[in-house]
Amino acid sequence: MALSTAALFGAASLTTGIGLVLPHPRQVEAPGLVVLVVVAATIAAALVWWRERVPAWVYPVVAVVGTALVSLALYCNGERRGGPVGSDEMYYLWVVIWAAYYFNRRVLALQVATVLIAYTVTLAAIHPGASGTTRWISLSGLVVGAALVVRMLSERGERLVADLRQAALTDPLTALANRRGLELGFAREADRHARDGRPFALLLLDLDSFKLINDAHGHKAGDRALIAVAELLRVEVRDESVAARIGGDEFALLLARTDAGGAAGVQQRLERAVDELAHANAWPGAASIGVSVGGIDGDTLDELMHHADARLYVAKRSAHAGATGFPRLREAS
Repeated sequence: MALSTAALFGAASLTTGIGLVLPHPRQVEAPGLVVLVVVAATIAAALVWWRERVPAWVYPVVAVVGTALVSLALYCNGERRGGPVGSDEMYYLWVVIWAAYYFNRRVLALQVATVLIAYTVTLAAIHPGASGTTRWISLSGLVVGAALVVRMLSERGERLVADLRQAALTDPLTALANRRGLELGFAREADRHARDGRPFALLLLDLDSFKLINDAHGHKAGDRALIAVAELLRVEVRDESVAARIGGDEFALLLARTDAGGAAGVQQRLERAVDELAHANAWPGAASIGVSVGGIDGDTLDELMHHADARLYVAKRSAHAGATGFPRLREAS
């Protein structure tokens, strides 16, 4: 935003400076336009220098300054001293289109009102005669129309970007986070843990004998099973916790503000819930779960997943070795 704003003011300074150097009507008030050139160039240079360090509140102020500079150009173009009618008021559109792209509706409405008021005052100072009303109506229509069109296009682009960002972080089947979404959640929790020691844990869940569901009843049945397990995980999501599907039948639950004891409680609840779901739907098995704790089992996502995965497979071997209570798949009729 800083660079595009700098480009806008730099272009204003350059075009006005060129206009002063080239032949121009003698009625033009050069000192006022020199002030415009210097102020616009200074703002452009300052924005380039500070770039991302410019606070957000500065930009609405810069928009007002830009409006004032356009009014100054209009006032000094020689028209009020009998020179030809210029087209300087069209530069109000530069400011409005830029504001419509970056500002929200409320700030944009204030900026449009500022432009219309500034243009009214400037026309009154110039005394353009009978054409003043027509000029004001024409420019006002252009300013309002440009603001509406650009704001609508900008909002549509923002929605598309938000949808794409959400799609990039979401598993399309279960609507849980995907691996990328889990990584972002982990980065946030790891940073908070490093700052203030806030605990967090990682839980990995893998459905037992999931392939048998697909083989016996088809992939749609397997999809329904994944969605059902995803709903169980979603129940456990609190605060900034993240539930994710990270593989075919593999899920992860990043538990914010959770220590080893809290993670064990979540593990037990999920084991019971998936067990009940498996019995209700005649699945050949339930799920195996492994847990790791941030700062104890590792400091990176790979380390936590390695420890949780190892514990998951210990649980899976134990289940396969001793489980006899799961119902067999019903034969398809």
